[in-house]
Amino acid sequence: MTEMRVRWNENSRIMLALSGAIVLAGLSERFHTGYFEYISILIVVVLLLNKSQKYFIYAIVFLMAGGDLMTLSGAGIPTILAVVSVLKEIFWYRRPANRRFLISCLAVLLYSVIFLLQGDLYAFAMLAKVVVLLYCMIAGICDAEDLTAHVKLMVGYLVVGTSVTAVSALVIHPYFLSGMRWAISENTGVNLTAVVLGLVFTVCLIWFVKEKNAVTLYAGAIVAVLGVLLTGSRAGILLVGVAVAWTMLYVLAFGSVKLKKYFLTIAVAALVGLVLFIILNPGVRETLLYMVKKIVSPKEGDISNGRFILWENYINTWTKDTFWIFWGAGTYTNMGFESMAHNMIIEQLTQLGIIGNILVINLYVSVYAAIKKNWNKKMQRMSYSFTPAILLINIFVAGMTGHSFLSIINTTVFWLGVLLMFAFPYWEPGERRIRRYAW
Repeated sequence: MTEMRVRWNENSRIMLALSGAIVLAGLSERFHTGYFEYISILIVVVLLLNKSQKYFIYAIVFLMAGGDLMTLSGAGIPTILAVVSVLKEIFWYRRPANRRFLISCLAVLLYSVIFLLQGDLYAFAMLAKVVVLLYCMIAGICDAEDLTAHVKLMVGYLVVGTSVTAVSALVIHPYFLSGMRWAISENTGVNLTAVVLGLVFTVCLIWFVKEKNAVTLYAGAIVAVLGVLLTGSRAGILLVGVAVAWTMLYVLAFGSVKLKKYFLTIAVAALVGLVLFIILNPGVRETLLYMVKKIVSPKEGDISNGRFILWENYINTWTKDTFWIFWGAGTYTNMGFESMAHNMIIEQLTQLGIIGNILVINLYVSVYAAIKKNWNKKMQRMSYSFTPAILLINIFVAGMTGHSFLSIINTTVFWLGVLLMFAFPYWEPGERRIRRYAW
């Protein structure tokens, strides 16, 4: 009991401090002053300096939704924390890094130097951020004593952090009250806000299958769904729908009678709550009607808002000059376009080409191998579950009209999904070892 209290107090203090930093950063944006933003960054960095590496991962997932609220020279707070973590790993812990991972990192960075020499800083910076984040994640895995508890804490920090970010943004920037589409911050944007909330809702549903009494997950799911509705984003609605369909299929196929009754009750209660919320909020009703109108009678008959034409132009450019598809252009402007493709696959190929993406895939495979090695070493056995794979699927569902896969958010959520697939079989309701970490 003492151990549980100590762990809860430690994590609650960290989350309270991180929540304060989010509120300060939101106030900084609201009143257009950088002082609060710098103070919030300082609070987060100082808070974690004497903490072990795993707490950097917890803070990164906690602050992921509001990463654009705290920036320094263009780098968001998740990137800043990843850099600090890597520096600690190299100069403080001095643990030998995974050789295969280091070689893969070097190959990717050397490839990105091609774009840097051409004066294209974007592609190099993008890859460098992802490499640093992956290094930080491996360090966090190495530092965690109980990997199943480590994954569950990541889920808890993600859900609480996203909920705090969304609620504080609604209070500080109540744009939805005037009928405008809502976003977490000015830099985050409506669609990215919806995608983040949709992915967090997916995490909540995954965990409902195992942890039906976690109040934090209920609150997080409610905040995520309401936030998606306020954004008015079709991508966010699609993510929520796919997550619900996947979870219900799993429950119907593999769930016990008790679990089926539980989910049916929750589904009915959620449906009634959503209807009441929509009825009582004129702004939300207007947003939903606007979304339906865009689907039923899209502008100029194009439901894609011009994306289909844009994708066709990108593909035609590749066929005319195969150099772009094989080697990549770094940024879309180098190919003569004035707009991003708004499609994950097309943007990924535009940036790095086939050659560069092979190197990126090799990098991710090396991270998977490093995580698997640590998991086998600490857990003595390896097991998988494909139930959490919906989180990985939803990343690519969002990517149909989204941007490149190589982002802090996509990379973080992707590896959380992989870790959930590892951890899922280990959690059984009633296990004391797991209950100690229940939220």
